[in-house]
Amino acid sequence: MITTTTWRSCYLAGAITLVLMLAVLTPVRAQGDRDSEQEEARKLYREAQELLNQDSYQRAARKFADVQAMYEDSRYAAEALYWQAFALYREGGKQNLRQATRALELQLEKYEHARSLEDAEALKYRIYGKLAELGDAQAARWITENAEEVENQAERDLETKLAALNALMNMNSERAVPILEKILQDRDPDKAELRQQAIFLLSQHMGEDSPALLMDLARNDPDPEVRQMAIYWLAQSQSDEVVPFLEEILFESGSAEQSEYAIHALAQMGNARAADLLKRAALDESLPLEAREQAIFWLGHEGGEEHLDFLMEMFAQVADVGLKENLLHGIAQSESADEKVTAWFMKIIFDEREDIEIRQTALFWAGQQGKLNPDELADLYEQVEDPDMREQVIFVLSQSGSTDAFDVLLDLAGKEGNHDLRQQLIFWIGQSDDPRAEEFILEILEE
Repeated sequence: MITTTTWRSCYLAGAITLVLMLAVLTPVRAQGDRDSEQEEARKLYREAQELLNQDSYQRAARKFADVQAMYEDSRYAAEALYWQAFALYREGGKQNLRQATRALELQLEKYEHARSLEDAEALKYRIYGKLAELGDAQAARWITENAEEVENQAERDLETKLAALNALMNMNSERAVPILEKILQDRDPDKAELRQQAIFLLSQHMGEDSPALLMDLARNDPDPEVRQMAIYWLAQSQSDEVVPFLEEILFESGSAEQSEYAIHALAQMGNARAADLLKRAALDESLPLEAREQAIFWLGHEGGEEHLDFLMEMFAQVADVGLKENLLHGIAQSESADEKVTAWFMKIIFDEREDIEIRQTALFWAGQQGKLNPDELADLYEQVEDPDMREQVIFVLSQSGSTDAFDVLLDLAGKEGNHDLRQQLIFWIGQSDDPRAEEFILEILEE
């Protein structure tokens, strides 16, 4: 017989068992729910990233917003807010930019330990900078109030500082330049990268004192890359005092890298004094070969009869094959490259006293000028007996791409008795898009 006491004992035992089962099963289901939520958040986040990679900025922004709204406790929510703001920034427009700032503010409010917080701060400066450019008065005020203080805050990362300075520079260069100059006067070795970036920003908005500051950096900064950048951007000032300084750097620094940067700066000056220094550098055997080659390049690039005559005269004076090849390149790229230059190249091509590589290079540049038509190249092929020169004629013809040039290649292939040269002709004919090329190759195979 089952007594009341027995029923009560059985009921209590069952209840305890049920409670224990629930205690065990409930965490398992909760953990499963959390894993499922993380997986769903991950999929949505990946979809948003794919849209961003496809430049579908509006759609990507909406997907990133959904990640945070639907799965705010997931590991993807905080980063989704950053990428939402980034997508809206790339889309542009006042409404999108303002929505982007709200996304960044929400990230800072809800996810103070997010991995992208430093990137988000730099992005915020870029966004406010764009808003200021679009006439947003509040954004302009925010940039002014915050950017002028950012350089003094050691905890700010480099990207944030640069974003702040760039935003201020675009909005109000007069207020930004003194900040840049202050940064450049701080020669702390650990701030070299910041100084490099500051030099670039300063070069876009040169002030009255900027050339003196850049020259001081070029002489005295402890970081070699900062010194080189200062030299490189000095030409932007177009100041008369810069040329004597660049002359000093070029001929007295003893640094190959600084000499090359000085040559580049002189080439940008565009005045007679700077051009004379480039000619002097091209002839100066005490300078590194790379520096002399750079001087030749810029003289040719600048063009003009005077520079062209100088390069031709220099060619006759030097023996170094590398320098001669650079002179040929400089002469070929001159804006004054006309029939006079073509005739000069032809003299080099037929001058058997010249190194064969020099003659080949002269032929190449003559062909690149387009002054030698296919018939002239065919005549040249007959006139030069050296196989290497003939091979170069074949190459120049192959680069023409014209029907007439292809006709010459076919004609030469039909009568060339030298096995190696015929192989070269067959190869280049085979590379042609001319429909006759396939027929020619088939005939060769059937021989």
